[in-house]
Amino acid sequence: SLHLLLSLNATTMIPSHGCIIADPEKHLRACIAHREERHQSVLNFVNIHTSARAQDIVPSLYKDLPKSYWPLANLSVQSHLLWLAECQEIDREDDTFHAKK
Repeated sequence: SLHLLLSLNATTMIPSHGCIIADPEKHLRACIAHREERHQSVLNFVNIHTSARAQDIVPSLYKDLPKSYWPLANLSVQSHLLWLAECQEIDREDDTFHAKK
């Protein structure tokens, strides 16, 4: 969990790929904010359209991403939908997610 990593108060992070992160708190807070923004975007889409599948949401949220990346984006959106359903912010029926009534 990003929150768990943040609670460690690390002064440096060495990821398995990429550059050393000299300011972990700033980096982790940015990651958390991005995740929360994406959750909200997915939730807003479902609420506006009353129901949606991950593949319905991807073109709207990832319109600037090359379509060759959309299968990966679909997995990301699916994980957001599952999390929102687990938190009972939306309802789930198979691979379709519905706004709360």
